[in-house]
Amino acid sequence: MHRPLIALACTIAVGLTGCPEDEPAPTDTLDEVATDATTDAGGGPDMESDAPPTADTAGPDSVVDTGVADVVVDGAAPDAPAEVAVPDAAPDASTSQGWPSKQEFSNLDGQHLLAPGFGGDVSIEFDLEPTTLTDGVVGYAALNQAVTAYGNLNMLFRLDPGGFFQVRDGADYDALTTISYVAGEQYHVRIAADMLAKTYSVWVTPPGGSETQLAADYAFRADADNTITEIGKVFLRSELGDDLYYVRNHTISGVEPTPMCANGAITETCACGGQTYDAGAGSCCAGTFSTSDCPTEPVLAFPGAAGFGAGVTGGRGGQVIKVTTLNATGPGSLQEALSTPGPRIIVFEVSGVINGDLVITEPDVTIAGQTAPGAGITIAGSLYTTYCDTDVRNIIMRHVRVRHVCSSSDNTQCDAMQWSCAQDFILDHVSVSWGIDENFDLYSGANTFTIQDSVFENPCLGPPNSEFGGYHNYGVLNGPGGGFGSILRTAFINSKARNPALADGPYEVINTFVYSFRLGLIHNNPASGDYNVVGNYYRKGPQFSAPGGSQPIAKPFYLDDENTSAQPTYYFDDNYYDDFEEPLGGFDDPFTASHSDFGPSEILADPGQQAATAFDFTGLSPGYYPPQAWPAQDVPAEVWPKAGAWPRDVVSLATLDDVATFDGQFGCPIAEAGTDLMTGLSPTAPPTDADNDGMADAWEAANGLDSTNPNDHSTVMASGYTAIEDYINGLADTLVQ
Repeated sequence: MHRPLIALACTIAVGLTGCPEDEPAPTDTLDEVATDATTDAGGGPDMESDAPPTADTAGPDSVVDTGVADVVVDGAAPDAPAEVAVPDAAPDASTSQGWPSKQEFSNLDGQHLLAPGFGGDVSIEFDLEPTTLTDGVVGYAALNQAVTAYGNLNMLFRLDPGGFFQVRDGADYDALTTISYVAGEQYHVRIAADMLAKTYSVWVTPPGGSETQLAADYAFRADADNTITEIGKVFLRSELGDDLYYVRNHTISGVEPTPMCANGAITETCACGGQTYDAGAGSCCAGTFSTSDCPTEPVLAFPGAAGFGAGVTGGRGGQVIKVTTLNATGPGSLQEALSTPGPRIIVFEVSGVINGDLVITEPDVTIAGQTAPGAGITIAGSLYTTYCDTDVRNIIMRHVRVRHVCSSSDNTQCDAMQWSCAQDFILDHVSVSWGIDENFDLYSGANTFTIQDSVFENPCLGPPNSEFGGYHNYGVLNGPGGGFGSILRTAFINSKARNPALADGPYEVINTFVYSFRLGLIHNNPASGDYNVVGNYYRKGPQFSAPGGSQPIAKPFYLDDENTSAQPTYYFDDNYYDDFEEPLGGFDDPFTASHSDFGPSEILADPGQQAATAFDFTGLSPGYYPPQAWPAQDVPAEVWPKAGAWPRDVVSLATLDDVATFDGQFGCPIAEAGTDLMTGLSPTAPPTDADNDGMADAWEAANGLDSTNPNDHSTVMASGYTAIEDYINGLADTLVQ
């Protein structure tokens, strides 16, 4: 099932930072849902032709539509259906009162994700305070359900304008008893949902009173999609206006759902990973239940991967190679592993700094930097793929730091990473710095890739009269012939330009954080294709003037297309410009934004090149998986602090401090000072691995594997990933703090 990446940050303790709102959906008006609803003086949200009871007529057996929302399940793994409880979000930043109700479904402040989705027996609790008598709902839907009308919601708790609560039961609203509400009082609501039976019960505790049951085993809304198996979204929709009631202290818990099946003996190889059975008959689904009927999540490069590179497989199914030395070359080295033919997953028994330039010469590789014990892994040199060898492809790299020790007197190209012709790769939580020209060069046709949750920081200046025209302290460049690229939740810090530079689309640039720059998204080459540019945050820093005293500028977009024939087309939405000199804030597109850095003449593009709706890239590339976006204003708090390789080294800590203190400079002062890259990092011993298969013995025992079998790393687990992948993916999940 679909698990939006935006939701993964929400597995947090109660009272800490909250989950993001959902992506915008088309506005729902009563005219648009006329086939499902009518309105009159006494009508409420999404009322059918049979009007709901009023305050005078409603009683214990009254039926009133409340719009309860649909539930999405994406809980524990099939082989470990442990219950989890996760707070859904902190109070919205727009108010200290909690989540506010909103009049439109498309209003982000009225929509909230409940990550990662919960199924089985789901328990929900929240406090509700109306500010007036109103007509609205607290409704639930599946995580991947587009909600544009009440009919998309499965469970609905309603505030009737007559001053009482009701609950949706199939085709109508109803209540076991009358529970009134008044403005300014807080009511505690408890919901228990059975995702298999598609029923739910509701209790309400009035202020100073005792808990009273309002609904017992009510059916999910009849006209909603009731194939759902999980709860993943909550909507606060008030028909009469905004901010008419507030929800606080919302919590949800649940487990992985168990789909129903028919007969056959119960076996570990039963469809859906051995966890699908008929709870009543106690029988396996073999022979009568197809695995295609199971609610499944696609097996991606790793859970959380998105974009054009999400489907790469890296070294899946191949051998496990351990890096046992920090020497750049020789037995047990990273270079030896990178040069080994065939699919391979590279894990680390050592942590620290590898001094030297490294080259990836063979395809089908996973570089699992998250396995380096204690200090993580740093390459103090360059990391290249064989130049324009298109056979070097299918690469997964996570939690690696690349600190290329370039010199300011270096007159040659000194990219920190140069994967000029690489194809089919994904970088996740990678930190790259100190390149000259670019930190990451993808110029000569590299394509079909994702860069996510990474940081490109402090490229070096180089000499002012180098062959590159001087001061090419740039970020990322993908030139003509490339494309099919996704840059997601990635930061560019103290990088003058090419943040990033992209030519031939399709591309998506979503939730980037750009600080202390002169030019953000640019082309620098003939450009074409479609661009989705959504939810990006640009903050002008102190270094918006280039060395040498050139004109001080900081343009988030400079679309310098050199193409005289094909023209790129852009979809801009929900971007943010934090300019301390000329405040702007949120804006959708740079054509109409009221700021001196925007407008067609400033960004070098024509308004006619703008699309009205986002481009759907699904199907353009076999491994594409659609990302979801945080609201742009949340990027500094929710995206930037988590980006890059973990644990943090002295370089990343310095750029974090630059952003926090409005400081920083172009160039690479830490490199020039010769600072020890191990500062603040502490290597630890690797975990015991008796069979040398790359997985800790304790983890194997906990997951039903044999710590004396060196070949069970390739066992396909219930998740769909191999055992070694489950192991290293789990390490990555726990590494980010």
